[in-house]
Amino acid sequence: MTRRTSKYKVDPNKPMNLRWLAPEVYETAIVNKSTDVYAFGVTMYEAFTVPYAIPYADWKPEKVYDKVVVKGYRLHAPPKMPRMIADLMKECLGEPDQRPTFKTVLVCLRHFIKEGDKGNGLGIF
Repeated sequence: MTRRTSKYKVDPNKPMNLRWLAPEVYETAIVNKSTDVYAFGVTMYEAFTVPYAIPYADWKPEKVYDKVVVKGYRLHAPPKMPRMIADLMKECLGEPDQRPTFKTVLVCLRHFIKEGDKGNGLGIF
């Protein structure tokens, strides 16, 4: 099924993956491309966490809400995440009006794959 709009309202009474949910969704119940970019930022964190761990795994849902939504906490880049990817992740987790578009994310990732993250010493691409 194709969506006819770039944003839609979620039912706050239904379960949601709050660890991937952009903070503003708690207030507006609106999911859009910007909130999807936030979720992608969390997924980037997961991809570089070794051994794999669920974001905020040690926190109960109430603590996730308090820290992320109320106090503005954001995930920090895992130690082995290349600097360029860490910077992109930080932007994805930023304020809604300052998050990159997925088009920009794709450009950054393609650049990283082609050029690597010179100067970080990881040499993984």
